[in-house]
Amino acid sequence: MRRLIILLQITLFSNSLFCQTLQIDSITKKGYYEKVITTKGTKDQLYTQAKAWVFKTFKSGNAVIQDNDKEAGRIYGEAITNDLVFNNTGYKIKAGYFKYSITILVKDDKTKITLDNITFVSTGNMGGVRSGADIADEFPSNWMGAKTKMFVKNWDSMKEQAEPSFQTVMRSYELAILETQKKNDW
Repeated sequence: MRRLIILLQITLFSNSLFCQTLQIDSITKKGYYEKVITTKGTKDQLYTQAKAWVFKTFKSGNAVIQDNDKEAGRIYGEAITNDLVFNNTGYKIKAGYFKYSITILVKDDKTKITLDNITFVSTGNMGGVRSGADIADEFPSNWMGAKTKMFVKNWDSMKEQAEPSFQTVMRSYELAILETQKKNDW
């Protein structure tokens, strides 16, 4: 029993180390995630690792990557979350997804990943639910539905549904960079 408790504590502690919370830009009021990882490696090595991670993580790395510059140590891409469900009085409807930008910067011994421009995109299946809201918005100002309990609850629910996608991307990148370092540091 004692071992189980210790294992549970270690698991919870390690998960909290990797967990990123949504940050809000003080000027734009837009939401974003960001993580700086310090590791051993040259800019070229980290760039190669980062690009390999994009191709391994997303179905089509070529579709995700919009721009990359090895000299500058920069990879820029765009991705989407899984479909989000709107619970309309018991009927679950695919309401849309979040589209977001991924920016990876690398330099010697350091890399940074940023997920920003996190914007809701409506599938058009739900009347009044429009595209364009930022994940940090308390409630989308462009939704035609009144700010009723049902719409507020569903907006919060859709943000919660998307959260694991962002957490997975951030954690996956960090683990990939650190794991490659372990392999190289034999």
